[in-house]
Amino acid sequence: MWREAPQEVRAKFQEQARIEKEEHQRLCVRSWRYAIEAGADSRYPGYRYQPVFRRTDIIRRRVRKDQAEDEKVEAVAEALIQGKSGEKLETEIRNQMVVRSNEIASESEAESTRTTSGKSR
Repeated sequence: MWREAPQEVRAKFQEQARIEKEEHQRLCVRSWRYAIEAGADSRYPGYRYQPVFRRTDIIRRRVRKDQAEDEKVEAVAEALIQGKSGEKLETEIRNQMVVRSNEIASESEAESTRTTSGKSR
């Protein structure tokens, strides 16, 4: 778009950029504090630096990681690494989830039997 613009239009914008650059350089040479306090910057009359106060006492919510979700992500990653896609990917994920849920169920059963046998002692 810029390259296609006529030379007159480009010259106008280049001149405007040169003027703004010179004005910026002129303002930066002076001390900002002096310029603002003395009101020397006529482009921004009444300007006063006012930093924004950011609250530091905000309590951030702690999110617990869901182990089941992490396992599902791992299952998908494993299947993708194996090069599966489409329906093969879906069936592989389902199979892995069934296997993992069975493992979790057997672990919880073993744990519950341990706790019940420990209570009777």
